Amino acid sequence: METTLDLKGLTGPQLLRALVGHVLARIEPTTCQLADGSQDDDTVHRVRVGLRRMRTLLRELGHLDDALDPQWEPALAATFRQLGQWRDRQHVLASLLPRLAQQGGPLVTLAEAGPADAIPPPRDLVAAPEFRAALAGLNAFATSAPGGPEPTKPARTRALVRKRLSRLHRQVKNAAEGFEELPAEAQHQARKRLKRLRYLAEFTAPLFDRDAARRYIRGLKPAQDALGLQNDEAVALDALRDIAPTQPQAWYGVGWLTARQAANARAGRKALKSATGHGRYWR
Repeated sequence: METTLDLKGLTGPQLLRALVGHVLARIEPTTCQLADGSQDDDTVHRVRVGLRRMRTLLRELGHLDDALDPQWEPALAATFRQLGQWRDRQHVLASLLPRLAQQGGPLVTLAEAGPADAIPPPRDLVAAPEFRAALAGLNAFATSAPGGPEPTKPARTRALVRKRLSRLHRQVKNAAEGFEELPAEAQHQARKRLKRLRYLAEFTAPLFDRDAARRYIRGLKPAQDALGLQNDEAVALDALRDIAPTQPQAWYGVGWLTARQAANARAGRKALKSATGHGRYWR
C-alpha cells in the first residue's frame, strides 16, 4: 500500500525513520493477534506481508542511517520464514485441493500435510525474544531523533532512491529474458525482487509524481499474480510429493501440477516483460 506520508524535504535518516514507523504501525496490530493465539491464515499472511515490507525497507534504504542494528533483519527473517512454513502447506494445499477435485482427482486429506509437528504455532513464533527485541529496537529507532554524522540531504536521498529503483527494475527486466529456462531458485529470486520493487515504489512514491508512480505500481500487479500462482503451485507440488508415500492418491496432483509448470513459467515471462515495459517514473 502506497504511503501517504509527506516525505519531501526530509534528510535520509528522517525519511528512513518515518517509513520504519509507518510499516511498524501495520505490523504490530496483526502481530498482537497472533500473540493472543490466532492462527487465522489471513492474519498470518498479513504479518508476513508486513515483515516482508520491513525487510525490503531495511535492505533497500537501510544505508541511509548507520544507527540501524544489523541484528534486527535476521530476527525478522527467521520469523518470516517460519510463519511461511506454518502457512504455506495448510493454506496453499487447502486452496488447491478443490481445484484437483474439479479435475476429477481423488480425495487427499491434509492430516499429514501440515508442519504443525515441526514448527511452533504462530503465537510462539512472534513471542521469540529475538523477534520481540527487533520490533522494540525498530520502534525506538523510528521514534528517536537522528544523530551521528552529517545526514544525507534530500536531493541526495532522492538520487539514492532512484538508483535503488533502477537497479531492481533492471534485475526484474533481465529475469524476464529466458525466464522459462532459469532454475527454480532463480525464478523465485525474480519473484522476490519484483516484490521489493513494488514495495520500494510504494514507499517512495511521495518523492516523485504520485500519479505516475501509481500507474507503474499497477503495472506490476499482473506479474506478481502470475509469479505468485507459480510459487503456490510449486509449494503444493512439494507438499503432495511429501505426502504421496502415505496417500498414494496424491500422485494425481503431483502429475497435474508438474504438467502445469511449463505454462506457468511462460505466463511468468510474459507478465514480467509487460511489467518492466512501463516508463520509469523516477527519472
